[in-house]
Amino acid sequence: MLDEEHKRAFIHAIYDVARLPKATGPAIALDWGITEVCTDSSGVHNGNEYGRALTSMTERRTKTDKARNRLHALSKRDAGSRRTKHIARNNLGTKKQQARLRRAKAQLQTISGATIKEVIHGDGNRTRARKRVPQLPSQRPREIIIEDLSHLQGKARSKNISRLCSSWARAVNQERITVHAYVGGSGIKTVNAAYSSQTCPDPTCGYVHRDNRHGDVFHCRNPYWECNWQGDVDHVAAMNLLNRIKDHQISRFTPYREVKKILDERFLRANGKPSWSTHRPFGDHRQRCPRYVC
Repeated sequence: MLDEEHKRAFIHAIYDVARLPKATGPAIALDWGITEVCTDSSGVHNGNEYGRALTSMTERRTKTDKARNRLHALSKRDAGSRRTKHIARNNLGTKKQQARLRRAKAQLQTISGATIKEVIHGDGNRTRARKRVPQLPSQRPREIIIEDLSHLQGKARSKNISRLCSSWARAVNQERITVHAYVGGSGIKTVNAAYSSQTCPDPTCGYVHRDNRHGDVFHCRNPYWECNWQGDVDHVAAMNLLNRIKDHQISRFTPYREVKKILDERFLRANGKPSWSTHRPFGDHRQRCPRYVC
């Protein structure tokens, strides 16, 4: 491929990747994040440096964009002046801006790839030096359950979260985990993530409500008895994703409203309460923003 603008060429080469023996370790679920690459179903936060790098990149982009907008407005007021020409020539170029963006994205991809590799191959396997750390089939997960992120489109309620999500390399994470799982002999399954961070993971409870989640903290607000299950919201989501792989009622493509109805009816039926059609103790069950129900 020829890049005439930068006067350089690239050669793309295809090669086969050696696959390790089929993994036989326990299955794990991953909840993707923006403060870290992912949190697994055992509660381990993987790739904490990802959040710092992502925040730094988005803050710098926001600051730069505000400054450029002010200069654009100034150029329009003094169109044709010597000052405007100087600003256009020295302050409104895109080469440095694009170079910084490429470096930031490369940093995020490096962190993401290294983290996913450690999740699949174990601690210490950030590189391909397999002789340093044994990679037995029993040490690698036989199956990796991930959430369906196709619904995460558009803006979030918070402008800050919206900026972070817009820079979130979801496609890169999906590509990396597909490749590393193939090499590591692990299978991948995608499940429906609706309400996974709002549902109590206690098998004797299962209460689902948006009030259960407060930022990064999960606290069950069961109205019938004091469950009071508390924990990290990403860990809760990963636990529910792991359980959802065995759920025959909720498929990957089940609409989020149907998921809510199934979870509520299941909770009421398990605790001897009236059915969903005759009893609604949860207040307004409708979500204002259907794209961010998980």
